[in-house]
Amino acid sequence: MPPPPPSGVTFPLHVETGKRYLVDAAGKPFLVNGDTAWSLLVQLTREQADQYLEDRCARGFTAILVSLLESTYANNPPKNAYGDGPFTTQGDFGTPNERYFAHVDYVANRAAEKGLLLMMTPSYLGCCGDGWLQHMRNNGTTKLTRYGEYLGNRYRGFANILWVSGGDQAPSSSSDRALVDAIANGIRGTDSAKLQTFHTGRF
Repeated sequence: MPPPPPSGVTFPLHVETGKRYLVDAAGKPFLVNGDTAWSLLVQLTREQADQYLEDRCARGFTAILVSLLESTYANNPPKNAYGDGPFTTQGDFGTPNERYFAHVDYVANRAAEKGLLLMMTPSYLGCCGDGWLQHMRNNGTTKLTRYGEYLGNRYRGFANILWVSGGDQAPSSSSDRALVDAIANGIRGTDSAKLQTFHTGRF
C-alpha cells in the first residue's frame, strides 16, 4: 500500500456497519468536503488539472465530483482538451478510446496523490437534455453492461474513485432505470470493492 498523501487520508474508503459516515483504510472518518467540477476531465489540460487539484487541496477540499463523459459544458464536447473523444465511434459505448481514458487515468492519479476522492459519474443523465440518456437508450443494456465492466476493470486499482450513477435526474421509467443499473452492475461485477452512490434530481 502506498504511503498516505499530505491530507492524511488512506484510500480506499468504506462503510462500517452501524456507522453513518465514510471511513478510510486506516479507520479514520472521512469528511466529504466536495467541489463540483463536472467538466474537469474534458475542459482542462493536464497542466491545468494539476493547478486546479493543487488549489482545491490547499483550500481544504477532500472530494471532487466529475463527469466521466461530457456532452455540453466544454469547449468541444464530448472531446477533451486534446481533441480525444471518449469513444472511437461517436456515441457508441462499446468503443472506448484509449487516449481519452489515459487522460482520465492521469487526473485520477494526480487526485490520489493529493488525497482527493474522485466522485465520478460514468454516464451523466442530465437535467435538461444535456446528458447521455438518449445515447444510453440507443446503446441498450448489454452494451452498457460491457461499458461498466470496462470501467470496473480499468479503474480497479484506483483506490480514490467512488462511482456516482445518475446525474441531476432519476430515471423516469423502468427501462431507463435498467440502463443506469446496467453500468453500475457492470462495474460491480468487475470491481465489487468500489463504493457506488446515486446523484438524483431535486425531487
